[in-house]
Amino acid sequence: MQEIFDEKLKNKYLKQYQIEKLFDTPNLEFRLYRYEVGEWMNVERLTTKYLKFIVDGKWDIYSVDKNGRTFLIKHADRFALMGDVEFFEGVETGNIQEVKETVYSLELSLDKYRKILLNDNAFLRYLCRTMSQKMYSVMGKALHETLEEQLIH
Repeated sequence: MQEIFDEKLKNKYLKQYQIEKLFDTPNLEFRLYRYEVGEWMNVERLTTKYLKFIVDGKWDIYSVDKNGRTFLIKHADRFALMGDVEFFEGVETGNIQEVKETVYSLELSLDKYRKILLNDNAFLRYLCRTMSQKMYSVMGKALHETLEEQLIH
């Protein structure tokens, strides 16, 4: 993981995904990070400490059960927010994200912005949308209990 100090690249991603429009709060300090293949995105930069807008790359999301076994949840390769659940709960979900193709992430410090964002209506509405999409995705998988049903799904 490396912080990237290329303002032009950072502004390109902010504009491409209209990230600043997701907030009522002006002048948020986004930082751009690059994660390389094989790295785990939430080891050093925990999602309880940072909101991560993934703007480029491919990664896999795994769930880890209480016995330490990992289960692939999703292959991801498009714009995504990580840390939405952790934003409210303040604890890690137990999911881990492994980089499969170089990932770029625009990140906000929750130590600095959590209190402000709890009063940001546009951001809270965006969180409701992202969390409901994740819940729908999880519920859809849970409805297919047998391996055959899961494969068909």
